[in-house]
Amino acid sequence: MKWLSSLPGEANGERVLGKLFANGTTTYVPTGSGTGYPVLFDKFTDLDWLASQLWGGKTLRVVSAETHPNGDPMVRLDNKIIKTPTGELLNLFQAWVTRSTIADLVIGVNSRGQKVPSPTGWLSPIPISFLHDPVLIDGNQSIVLNYFEDTTIPVIRRILDEIREIDVAGCKGLFLGRAHARRCTSFACGEVPTVLLDFPELPLIQTRYQWGFWTYFLLNFGQADNTCDLSAALGKAQDALRAEGVEIDLSSAPPASY
Repeated sequence: MKWLSSLPGEANGERVLGKLFANGTTTYVPTGSGTGYPVLFDKFTDLDWLASQLWGGKTLRVVSAETHPNGDPMVRLDNKIIKTPTGELLNLFQAWVTRSTIADLVIGVNSRGQKVPSPTGWLSPIPISFLHDPVLIDGNQSIVLNYFEDTTIPVIRRILDEIREIDVAGCKGLFLGRAHARRCTSFACGEVPTVLLDFPELPLIQTRYQWGFWTYFLLNFGQADNTCDLSAALGKAQDALRAEGVEIDLSSAPPASY
């Protein structure tokens, strides 16, 4: 995970992460405790404390005997972000976890009775992101982490995560995620404003949202056979970039672990 998180520091490294995500799969909804690792602050070690709080890990738990129409379990997420003086983890920042395309996702309804639109097309990095390349919302399924109903901090409900398994055959349980952020660009969006994201640009009282890309992150639920081999996934990403005229050196990738 550490090596993958360092890719943005290499030439065209963000494009490798983009291809890994595009080629990722969602054959099931993961459950259990996942170890998180952020990409956002890899080159900004002074902010590692913040990164560890936001992406330190997530617990995905089944909360009902009922299932979604596609047969997936009803799953909620708890972010494991704050340690007490005794070392206990507090579960904050809750989200519903579903499997769908972003276009088919129902995010929620704001206080004005309006459906919140899903992100579409190319998303540029938001100002508080240290990444540079835009990302594409494609038509493939993702495991979606929707924080809209969270009530802890107003900014959290503006975040939407999507994760995909990098290689279910070579390293089952290792997911690559993307975090997107939604900001209000008008003077009234039916939600509590947040200084981190909101900046009214339009002199309107109508609701105007704008989605942007924040960061990549890793989430690892562990490998039952203690095997992780990403060579096939990295080779596929490298071939896809080569077809676009982009050469990337991945010789620094760690060997498969067994």
